[in-house]
Amino acid sequence: VDGFGPKVIEKITNQGIKHIHEIYQIPMHQFVEFGFGDKTSQNLVDQLLASRQIEIEDWRFLAAFGVTRLAGGNCEKLLQHHALVQVFEISVEDMVKIDGFAQLSAEAIVEGLANVREEFFKVYSLGFNLSVTPKESDRESSDSPIAGAVVVFTGSMQQGSRTDMEKQAKALGANVAKSVTCKTTYLVTGDKVGETKIKAVHVKVCRKRDYRDWE
Repeated sequence: VDGFGPKVIEKITNQGIKHIHEIYQIPMHQFVEFGFGDKTSQNLVDQLLASRQIEIEDWRFLAAFGVTRLAGGNCEKLLQHHALVQVFEISVEDMVKIDGFAQLSAEAIVEGLANVREEFFKVYSLGFNLSVTPKESDRESSDSPIAGAVVVFTGSMQQGSRTDMEKQAKALGANVAKSVTCKTTYLVTGDKVGETKIKAVHVKVCRKRDYRDWE
């Protein structure tokens, strides 16, 4: 949440506020009592409200709880197979069936989810504008021409932001990656593309399959 840096959080916790959901329930006058100015207090309240209204991916929301071995990438993979509120019911055995989750990681994640479960649902119940991660089964059955493709975006895009393009690609069933590998299907380029990444395409992609360079 914008405005809630370490010093602000420290000041709040020194007042006995120890949980995320409690911060969302602080009214403006209480921020003033904590020692914040009127303008700062109003800004903090406004930013808390904005964080609930602005759309955010459900995997980012889950990743924000800091579960060990459950950063953004693993959150997204997990939510491609299970709904957000269902991840707390997943067993270690079921998690290791998902590509990318080894036994030790699954055990750590299941334990971590159990530790944050109570706080997660208290925060979740406050109401956030969450976009749902497309399920793997929906991608496989999609008639989109890029369903199942591995797409990498690089450079400064001429129309729209790279983040928005990545969201659109995912919505169409594509798997968005950050770096070029032999599994890359499409490299979508804008301006100021690094020479290293272009060379990687020719070395890793052209030898494997047809290469398409879109702008």
